[in-house]
Amino acid sequence: MSGPTLAASILNGFSSIGWVGISTPQYAAAIGNGAMLEILGKPFDTIDTGTGPGTGIGSGVGLTGIVGALVATQIQTEIISFTGLPPTPDMIKMTNIIGDAIESEVALATLITSHSPVYAGTATIVPGSIAVTGTSIGGSIKNTGIGTGFLGKDWPDMAGAIGNGIGDSFLIANSAITITPSSTTPPPAPAGPIPNTISPAGVLG
Repeated sequence: MSGPTLAASILNGFSSIGWVGISTPQYAAAIGNGAMLEILGKPFDTIDTGTGPGTGIGSGVGLTGIVGALVATQIQTEIISFTGLPPTPDMIKMTNIIGDAIESEVALATLITSHSPVYAGTATIVPGSIAVTGTSIGGSIKNTGIGTGFLGKDWPDMAGAIGNGIGDSFLIANSAITITPSSTTPPPAPAGPIPNTISPAGVLG
């Protein structure tokens, strides 16, 4: 999961519908790189179930629950809100491409976690705990675009609409994470399951 790969995915989608203008690569790069600046490295909490006491480490790949069609619909709603205009075919195509690209990219996320007192077991992300917001993503997309010459009066609103559509999707993002014993942790004393322990555990990579 990275800014350049997300940008490339968006650009490929634009190219597939004939959007090959001179500014199209910069537009895709502003969205992809700007969004990922505010996604990568963000912390999240997990609900842990397993055995203990002890310290476990977790690993997982991919976020679930982020659906491209829902991201697209939210971006469309945001654009309609600031323009006051009904959706156009091109706007729908654009938002679908961005939504599908986000869904595909977050499926590649690396999830790095730590857990205590759960020594071994499973973890799921606490809904809404991923520290990603639409406002921060929109601001990052806006600033990244300005750096490549996007200076039009509607650019901040467009960047904000895309940012909100992406950021809102993280409120329901989840993943299955496997907790394994830390190499520095001794085997736990006999104990029953430890259910639903919340750990400030993870980082998106």
